[in-house]
Amino acid sequence: METAKLKKFAQFARRSLIDQITAKLNLVLAEGSAARREQPKAITELEKQLHEHDREQVVERIAYTWFNRFCALRFMDVNRYTRIGVVSPAEGQFQPEILAEAKMGHIDEEMVPEKIRQQIFASIKVDFSNAWLADESVEECYLAAIREVFISKFIKGEGFNYDRAS
Repeated sequence: METAKLKKFAQFARRSLIDQITAKLNLVLAEGSAARREQPKAITELEKQLHEHDREQVVERIAYTWFNRFCALRFMDVNRYTRIGVVSPAEGQFQPEILAEAKMGHIDEEMVPEKIRQQIFASIKVDFSNAWLADESVEECYLAAIREVFISKFIKGEGFNYDRAS
């Protein structure tokens, strides 16, 4: 099997994730950032990690973790373990199926808590000057929902509905 393309993609994805995480890290650590107000414990833990380890190591670990998460989500999408494509677009589309559905107002009430659904709807309704920024905000909310749901389901030992048909 020819793996050169896969290797090239993995290197690109790693560099891209590192760049994005570095930018996000600078944003959340800025004095007066929303993250400092809304997630003070998380910021304190992050600052502790940065004090104990080199900044580059912390960013690398976060990038590695997210790369693995995206690979796992893609695997689940391809094998239809999820009812809707979490990171994969529907056939003929370009954005993740779950994001397209959210933009149409369809969010699974059983899987996504009300508070997070409201955050997603608020993000969709905000008039952003750049469309990608709106997508990023919605994706960020949805990733938070995915993290919350997946982690709580796995911790509780609950299964998922593997029936993709809606």
